[in-house]
Amino acid sequence: MRNFVRNKYVLIWLANMLFAAIPFLLVPFLSHHMSKEDFGTLSLIESSIQVLIPLMVFGSDGYLSTSFLNLEEEGRKRLVTACLFLTILSSMLVIVALTILKFLFLSEATLSSQNFYIFIGICFLQSVSAVAGARLIISGESHQYLLFRVAPALLGAILSCTIIVLWTPMLIARLLGLLAAGVLAVLLVIRVFSFERIKLQDLKPALKSAVTFGAGVVVHSWAGIVFFSIDRLLLGTFASRSDLAMYTVALQLGLIMSVLQSSFSQIWSPYVFRTLSERSLSASLMRMEFYAVGGILLAGFIVALAVKPYFWLFVPKDYQSAAGLSYLIIGGYTALGIYKVFVPYIYFEKRTKLLATITVSLCAINGVVSFSCIKLFGVTGAGVGTLISGVVFAGVVYLSARNMPCRKRAFIC
Repeated sequence: MRNFVRNKYVLIWLANMLFAAIPFLLVPFLSHHMSKEDFGTLSLIESSIQVLIPLMVFGSDGYLSTSFLNLEEEGRKRLVTACLFLTILSSMLVIVALTILKFLFLSEATLSSQNFYIFIGICFLQSVSAVAGARLIISGESHQYLLFRVAPALLGAILSCTIIVLWTPMLIARLLGLLAAGVLAVLLVIRVFSFERIKLQDLKPALKSAVTFGAGVVVHSWAGIVFFSIDRLLLGTFASRSDLAMYTVALQLGLIMSVLQSSFSQIWSPYVFRTLSERSLSASLMRMEFYAVGGILLAGFIVALAVKPYFWLFVPKDYQSAAGLSYLIIGGYTALGIYKVFVPYIYFEKRTKLLATITVSLCAINGVVSFSCIKLFGVTGAGVGTLISGVVFAGVVYLSARNMPCRKRAFIC
């Protein structure tokens, strides 16, 4: 247990928890001051950002994480430069495509040009920040990661609240806060990192390897983001913005489970990789796996207990009927947390194509299930779809992971 929990991983976990707590605590303030229409549109924009980020990063963060420790200092600088170059290039291509789509299909009433340009600026800045965050985690710079993760989010929240109180409670207030957070994060990247100035042809080998590695990972990541966001995307398309705003409030406690599982994964995955590599430690893996699943189930139960106090203390009366939705969403995200326990075995065997196939297939199934449930039960159907899809996802990944050779060897030992 002592080898499992190290100080740097605890700080990384703390950074992610604080990063998630800031927008979570901001939701009651935004729901009080913003109209349901603007609040629903904000939710749709934030979901769209999460969908686009993996396409812009294009697996650079994963390639950086797997290659960084194998290089010397100069090689690491070149690697960071190559990964940032790939991210910027991919981001520019996505931004061009988005701009074309905006002027062909979206009217000013749906999304104004001003808000659209802020939106693509947020996407670009967050994609660069994703690569920087991977660099800090893999190098064990947990204190810098804590500053890098929390300070921009806190600035964005303060700026959003200030604009709402002193100027306008409209959508642009929160978008400007997110934009300011992205700018500060990139400034911290420039301040903390040193980059190697090299010619473009010197980047070609690293870029080729990064693209090859990232192809399977980006499909898995993108499909995973769509999987997590499809409930809100479908509600935003086939239901009213008021329903989407209602669901967004109910979603907040579910997102706590999402943050818990993501932070847990930052600690669990390195532990599994190290244990599988060192055969002498394999005997402890079954016990730790049992503890991990039990801990996630316990966390889901505790978060569910917080639903009634949260709605009573923080949520306006107009949204009180969303409390029942929260239980469904928490159940779905708890199941997805169990998926995090078993997915490292698939990564260890480098079966990312299998993982991408699983994620894309289940994403399509989730879309069909959620769409059908929304048509049958309205906004409640989105929560039902999330619960069903989460349980199926966890089950399929477990069945795939249990047959991985590395897991069989570890459990035999």
